[in-house]
Amino acid sequence: MMYVAFLLTFLTVIYAATLASFAWEDLVTGLVFASVFLAVFRRFVLPAPLPQDRFVFQGIIFFPKLVLIVISEVLKGTWLVVTISVGLRPLSHPGILKIPLRDHTDTAVAIMSFLVTLSPGSFVVAYDWDERIVLIHYVDISDPDQLRADAERYFWLWDRQVAKDALPAATGGRTFDA
Repeated sequence: MMYVAFLLTFLTVIYAATLASFAWEDLVTGLVFASVFLAVFRRFVLPAPLPQDRFVFQGIIFFPKLVLIVISEVLKGTWLVVTISVGLRPLSHPGILKIPLRDHTDTAVAIMSFLVTLSPGSFVVAYDWDERIVLIHYVDISDPDQLRADAERYFWLWDRQVAKDALPAATGGRTFDA
């Protein structure tokens, strides 16, 4: 139920922010639109079964940390691409890097892929689920070990911060403390 309340609140705030008005009339209208949206598209928007309240709470707590990471990665990637584009740094090490998926959850893989692709200068090329690797193109792979460590940080960020014990079925009962 907390998940539905969070979605209604989130969609209402998005509506009000789009209007650039947080007047009570706009908030009520946004809540009505959000309620209708969730009612009509519940099969596509709401997972079955709904996530536990603990999982939703951990996700809400995790969100500011995620925003900071995204901002820092976008700034670093932007700086790298700008310095290459204006000629301050040569384009000398572009390429595709194999990142092992190990036993991370599918959600952790999706979040890592989103973060890597969101930052300029890198994007996911392909997944090989049989070999448990993801191929990522980087504009600069001069330090592949650091790039793999960054990807591993994204995996564990989700697995440790949000999914720890909140989704035992999705993690196969694994723990992520070590």
